[in-house]
Amino acid sequence: MTLLTFLSVGPPVLWRTSRWCLGLATAAAAIACGLALWQATLTRSKQPWQRYAIMAFGFAPVVVIYPLGYLRQRVIVREWRRTGGRLCPHCGYDVTGLADRGACPECGKGYDREADRAMWAEVGLSRPDAGPGIRDNEGP
Repeated sequence: MTLLTFLSVGPPVLWRTSRWCLGLATAAAAIACGLALWQATLTRSKQPWQRYAIMAFGFAPVVVIYPLGYLRQRVIVREWRRTGGRLCPHCGYDVTGLADRGACPECGKGYDREADRAMWAEVGLSRPDAGPGIRDNEGP
C-alpha cells in the first residue's frame, strides 16, 4: 500500500486535507535541509538568526501545519454530525434538504446517500448522533 493510497481512504473532503498537510510538511523539511546545507557549506557566519530560521522551518509542520489540518478536519466532522451525515463527500456542502441522490450544487459532483455513508464509515464515522466521548464505529 502506497502512502497516497493510504491518504485516499474515506471522503475526498477529508483526505485532501491530509495530502495538503503532508505536502506542506515535506516542503518545510526540504527548506530546512537546504538552509542547513547552505549554512554549513557556503557561509562561515555564526549568526544566531540562521540557526533559528532552520529550526523554524523544521518545527513548522509540528507547530503550524498539522494543527491547522487537524482543526480543518475537526470542523468537517462536527459539520457532518450536525447535518446527520448529509455532507457532500467532495466539498463538504450541506445537502440536507436535497434528494438522496443527485449533483452537489456547490461542486457539481455526484452524491449518493447510501454510497456516501459507506465512504464516511471508512474513517470511522458511521453514527452522526455519536457524541465526542462515544466511538462512532461501535454498535448502539
